[in-house]
Amino acid sequence: MICYLRCQPISEDIRLKKYIQACKKRKVNYLAFTWDRLLMGIYDNNEIQFKTQCLYGQGIKNLFKKLSWQFFLLKELFLNRKKYSVIHACDFDTIFPALLAKFILKKKVIYDIYDAAGTTQSFLQKSLRTLDNIAIKHVDRLILADQERVKQINLSEAAQKKLFVVENVPMVDDKVYPNAFETDGTKISYVGVLDRHRGLENLLECVKRNESIFLYIAGTGTLQDEVKKASIECNRISYYDRVLYSKGLSIMKGSDIICGLYYPYISNHIYAAPNKYFESLYLGVPILTSKGTLVGKKTRTHNTGYTIDSTIKDMENFLLSIDVKSDEYKCIKNNTIQIWDRFYAKYFETTLCNNYIQILNNLNK
Repeated sequence: MICYLRCQPISEDIRLKKYIQACKKRKVNYLAFTWDRLLMGIYDNNEIQFKTQCLYGQGIKNLFKKLSWQFFLLKELFLNRKKYSVIHACDFDTIFPALLAKFILKKKVIYDIYDAAGTTQSFLQKSLRTLDNIAIKHVDRLILADQERVKQINLSEAAQKKLFVVENVPMVDDKVYPNAFETDGTKISYVGVLDRHRGLENLLECVKRNESIFLYIAGTGTLQDEVKKASIECNRISYYDRVLYSKGLSIMKGSDIICGLYYPYISNHIYAAPNKYFESLYLGVPILTSKGTLVGKKTRTHNTGYTIDSTIKDMENFLLSIDVKSDEYKCIKNNTIQIWDRFYAKYFETTLCNNYIQILNNLNK
């Protein structure tokens, strides 16, 4: 049996859901220790949750709760030690309880680094990178969300031999039906975390000024009140609050442009490998993203969207110039469909259901 560790419930974590779905499809038994940070009370039959409210974006205020989360993991790993042989630790805040279980309980450990590590040289960042490198050295297998991150974290040759890349490609389930937005204007969607440094402040301001642009936005986060206020002030901004993943896909499918900005002046944005990039390919909708980032490079290489700089002027210029009836737009839209069909249509089956499950089977021996 494999044991997953993640600081979000299965229902809230798209990447974890895919691992779980692959296990179910290949009849691999699993257990998951997760954190219901928003106390939603939604859980899987094989999921044991840490029930402590911990709002996102609170920084140092959450320190004690995050330490409590570590002790919860240690306790559950010990109490359930006879049930599992492999631990899949999702991100940095689960890896050290997993390593203790490896050394004390003789378990195998997979370390899945979800987020790109920062490249700033602060004392805290250096300390975290040092701890991360120690963890990478001792795990049995390492998973990254993109091959480019090998350069970012300066992965050693020995560590690269443990590497398995799992990109954030969505599962292909039932057909996604687009939201029927009744407007003749250009429709832009954003579905995700409503945090600063995602281009949302600029987007809201520019949409208010441009009467031909309509914005459909869903999610929660620190900018939630600002988004709500903007939707009240401007009838071309529609806010959906928190939505199910299937609803989020429908919103994006019904739009002309998916917004997914990740800025190069923020160190951990440079190598971000977001779901939105792959969702835009899956849905056949061009993405608007940032120059100087990994996702921007992919977008420009395959001509599957638009890239801009980070200023409000760049955003405004884009919104004034975009023409979704043009041949250029139609070409870009067609490219998204072709790239998906060529590289990613069977990704879940081959990479997760076959290759990932084979890794689990080998570690279980």
